[in-house]
Amino acid sequence: MQRSIIAVHRILAYLEEKYSFSYFPSTLAVGIDILQDHCVLIDNQKRNLHADQMIVCNGSEFKILFPKVFAESALEVSKIQMLQTKPQPTQ
Repeated sequence: MQRSIIAVHRILAYLEEKYSFSYFPSTLAVGIDILQDHCVLIDNQKRNLHADQMIVCNGSEFKILFPKVFAESALEVSKIQMLQTKPQPTQ
């Protein structure tokens, strides 16, 4: 197992133990309501997740989660094509 993967699992375990942190990987957030005393996240399966604080790592799905903000912004969605090559000899 790669060191970075081990580190991620250790960080998640620490956060779960110390801060009652809940982790929901591969969950598509489609809406967030910020209320006076907590947040409510609505996912694509119509579940409501409640918390005092939330961190949403939505990647490129900004326009799904905040369509009005996206439409009013100058942001553009773009894709990067990466190519992996063999190590090149040094000269």
